[in-house]
Amino acid sequence: MLDCAIKELNNHHVSINLTARQFANPAFQVAISRYVHAHLLPRELTVELVATPALSDLRQLSVGYRAAGVLLAFDDVGSDNLFQQIKWMLPYVNTVKFALQNMRPLGTATTDTIVATLKFWFDKAEEQQMLFTFEGIESAADVQLANHLGITRGQGYYFSKPQLPVTFMQQR
Repeated sequence: MLDCAIKELNNHHVSINLTARQFANPAFQVAISRYVHAHLLPRELTVELVATPALSDLRQLSVGYRAAGVLLAFDDVGSDNLFQQIKWMLPYVNTVKFALQNMRPLGTATTDTIVATLKFWFDKAEEQQMLFTFEGIESAADVQLANHLGITRGQGYYFSKPQLPVTFMQQR
């Protein structure tokens, strides 16, 4: 699948989502590391952790992933991955992704609460010298919010809806 995506896209920077179980499998880590060494430059693959692995697994396996040049990211901080649950794990990842789209449907979160949570996570990433991605950007107001806070990495439907690589080939 990575071969297809890389072949069809002009950008070799790709991300894959892994469950905690997939991440904790040493054979999977070795396979990904070998793939990166054979096909990608360092820091062109990001493994996004959609569920928090055990701290011991993260501590042990992050060494191999990072030695291969794989970036590690916590996905959905603020909504699914709360600070108290992952604060001891932050030194073992390179980036955090704040999922605005997950905060909106909660219904109980006010705009002020969402902005405060976003700023909290951005500040934590800055303190740890980590990359920070603001995901779920759906409007010009979301872009203005990112600009106001100094956030420079974002993704969301405002920019483009997810598309299959073949779609990019047809647009050339």
